[in-house]
Amino acid sequence: MFDNLDRIREALQFINASDRNQWVSMGMAIKSELGDTGFDAWDTWSQQADSYKANDARDVWKNIKIEGGVTIGTLFHEAKTNGWRDDGYYQKPTPEELAERKRIATEQAEKEEAEIIRERANTAAKAKAIWDVATEAKANHPYLFRKQVSPVATLREIDAGKAAVILGYAPKSSGEPLTGRLLAVPVKQNDKLSTLELIDESGRKAALAGRGSKAGGYWANEHLPYSDGNNLTLLIGEGVVTVLSAREATGYLGIAALSSSNLQTVAKIMLERYPAAALVILADLVKSTGESDPHALETAQSVDGRLAVPDFGTYRNPEATDFNDMAGTFGLEAVASAITYAIDPPSRLPGINETRDGDSNGWPEPQPMTLKIEAEPYPIDALPGSIRAAVEEVAGFVKAPLPLVASSALGAISLAGQAHIDAKRADRLHGPSGLFLLTIADSGERKSTCDGFFACVIHKYQKEQAEAMKPAIKEYQAGIAAWEAEREGLLSAIKETGKKGKPTNDLKTELTQLQQEKPEPPRVPRLLYSDVTPEALTYGLAKQWPSAGIMSSEAGMLPYPPHSQCIRKKSTDIRLCLLA
Repeated sequence: MFDNLDRIREALQFINASDRNQWVSMGMAIKSELGDTGFDAWDTWSQQADSYKANDARDVWKNIKIEGGVTIGTLFHEAKTNGWRDDGYYQKPTPEELAERKRIATEQAEKEEAEIIRERANTAAKAKAIWDVATEAKANHPYLFRKQVSPVATLREIDAGKAAVILGYAPKSSGEPLTGRLLAVPVKQNDKLSTLELIDESGRKAALAGRGSKAGGYWANEHLPYSDGNNLTLLIGEGVVTVLSAREATGYLGIAALSSSNLQTVAKIMLERYPAAALVILADLVKSTGESDPHALETAQSVDGRLAVPDFGTYRNPEATDFNDMAGTFGLEAVASAITYAIDPPSRLPGINETRDGDSNGWPEPQPMTLKIEAEPYPIDALPGSIRAAVEEVAGFVKAPLPLVASSALGAISLAGQAHIDAKRADRLHGPSGLFLLTIADSGERKSTCDGFFACVIHKYQKEQAEAMKPAIKEYQAGIAAWEAEREGLLSAIKETGKKGKPTNDLKTELTQLQQEKPEPPRVPRLLYSDVTPEALTYGLAKQWPSAGIMSSEAGMLPYPPHSQCIRKKSTDIRLCLLA
């Protein structure tokens, strides 16, 4: 017997936490049911995703409205779609309970919204108070001096003690108070001061307290112009010193988003404000790999901008990750070259036959590294007669390429036979006849149509079997209800007997015997999947039906379970046949 929280935790294990839209939706479902008490369950599940960040999770949760239109039923439905079997007990709220819950949720949402507005106004007021008494930033500020950048008019500084008096608390970074001379970085939202980022002499950073005061906010290295951005090149980076180094190297106006997760939001704001401007996204490198931060790449793609990436050569110091580090290592000219290359990449590399260093003979013509291999006709004659006839008939009807049609046919056949036939490929190499099939085709070439012709029989079989199994399912449901009632009776008897101080050995023996007699759910054949998590697929193969296939056009949604026989990438038609 589960309580609601246990039931929610179990159901979450069948849902993919890596899909951001689904991740947010599940947060909305849990918060609608449990309020803020549900955060721990959602946060624990969220940590399964590689992209998980604790701060992002807390921020998203705070911004979720309790009345968001997504209820706990959405979560349970999604889990069941992915293979979860609901063996728990859940008492549906009465209409009166739902109405009361809705009233409370509305009151809480209104109260929370009012509190956030009050917090933001208070934060903005304190930010202005600090900015008004702060003095212009000096070139000898330890942080600026160490980073080898010069201050600009949009930076000021203030003593940490004086800032704490204005704020009523000491600003902290990772639990440690900021000390010494603090750089005050004004954060703007819609051209209005919303908060400050404070940076102490050692480089520790803290924003003023206040929910949402920094979201979508940015810092500019100079006052922004009033124009449509014509003839304007705008650099958008993550940190203040990154933007300052890029500005000193190129002279272009720069914007700091102040966090990688805020980069895309700020870039879109700038695109809307300056539609004619050239936007250049300044990427940071991932410290562990040296690759560009995915946030920067996604941002450049989303605003049709250029991506400038710092280059440290083969022997990069793992601590070197941004354009400020590049300026310190190679100088501002190297930074300028990297950004210029991003803005105006050369249309071609130096001609291979052009002379170099006085070599009048030039370079020889390059030899091809691979031979050109002409495509061969599809071996339709290798198919058995009946299969060939079916393939040719479908190809003639839908006018799709013959190899595409044959791929659909072979996929359906391999799925139908893999549970019954093993293929012996060598003396000691044999296994299921499920196939790994890959078809590359443009959108509109009727991949799904061809799959439908050959998979329709499998769909029909599944439907017929589900209908035929309905009496067995009802019998199981009745049996499990009786079993649960008997189990609850024994548990209550053990509890009452124990309270009276009497021995419970006989009752425990009965409970053990009853546990072994728990009815097993009937197995209903399910052979075809299109969108399923690894957990749900594993559960389905183990508990429902031991043979399955995935037919999908979204490679990013495909799981990678044991015994997989085929997988395919996005923008191609994909089929996975497996045998557990």
